[in-house]
Amino acid sequence: MDGREGPEVVVWREVRDLYRVDVVVGTGRRAGVMGGSGVAGGAVGKAILATLDNTEIANIFNSSKVIATSPNTITSFDRLMAEIETTRQLGYAIDNEENEVGVRCIATSLLCRQENIAYAFSVSSLKSRITDVRITEIAECLLEIKKQIEKLFI
Repeated sequence: MDGREGPEVVVWREVRDLYRVDVVVGTGRRAGVMGGSGVAGGAVGKAILATLDNTEIANIFNSSKVIATSPNTITSFDRLMAEIETTRQLGYAIDNEENEVGVRCIATSLLCRQENIAYAFSVSSLKSRITDVRITEIAECLLEIKKQIEKLFI
């Protein structure tokens, strides 16, 4: 479970892979919301950004230092906005080796309307485990879990 604090994403809770292939971010780790080291640095950042209006996304992008951590890191605003639009349409975001080569992540947001704060949760693993076919399967599970959480708590 991750949340946004200003231009950063904070990891609040993570669960390790049962098969001991750890994709470890680290509880308490902060990352900017933009590419590699920023807010759009993967699926979680994009899922959270997709809940914001485009002006706020532009402000965050323009105030962030984007550091590429892989060849797929999003470093341009136009590419980011294309990804945000896709995320809004699908209801989930995909990190396709944007933070780390060989690692994929799928995330969806939870919007707490009373506080006007967006959170996100995700599944990360090796690209060999999150194949193109599995992305849809995992995303469907995440969206069903999101629906249940929002029904109970939000």
